[in-house]
Amino acid sequence: MKEQINYDAAAGKVAALEAQIAEARDKAGDHVRLLEKVKALKATAAAAGASAIAAGMTLGDNSDWQQARKELYAAEESLALSEDCAAAYKARIDDLNDQLHDAKLTLKDAAKALTEAQHDEACKAEALAAQAFLKAGDDFYAAHCALAATIDVRVKLRNKITGLPEHIGGGYPVEVLLMPPRGSTFTREQLTRRPPNALKGVA
Repeated sequence: MKEQINYDAAAGKVAALEAQIAEARDKAGDHVRLLEKVKALKATAAAAGASAIAAGMTLGDNSDWQQARKELYAAEESLALSEDCAAAYKARIDDLNDQLHDAKLTLKDAAKALTEAQHDEACKAEALAAQAFLKAGDDFYAAHCALAATIDVRVKLRNKITGLPEHIGGGYPVEVLLMPPRGSTFTREQLTRRPPNALKGVA
């Protein structure tokens, strides 16, 4: 049904936007990670410099300090470049969040429409099942009446043979109690036939 197609499309859009937001946040997080890296490298360079000075060495002769400074400069250059990227990703995240908000509203409406459509289909299926059930009940009642008629014929013939009044006996040999469905064309009373009084010596 078209409602299912619309719901699937809306759900797919929401999932896609959420994935894009997660990716953008990860990219924006690169800048934060670079900040932490620069901070750590500054501490490393400071420690290396302090160690060199304590050992009576010049900083230019200390390889640890030189390596730390080299890594720090590279990280600071990357950090400067990432600032613009971080700002761009932040703007993209804001835009994607706006789109996601609208997409979730669309998904909510699509879910409601789908549920209503499914309910309509369920109502149709229920109506068909009810019609089939009622028809089966009507067929059962017709067969019930046909059986009762044949029994009445037999009983009347039996009574004629035994000399009993025609109206004595008749009906089902067993008691039938059946609650009919709502809206049926027959009643419980119509489906209830009580067995005749036992006649000794008579089949």
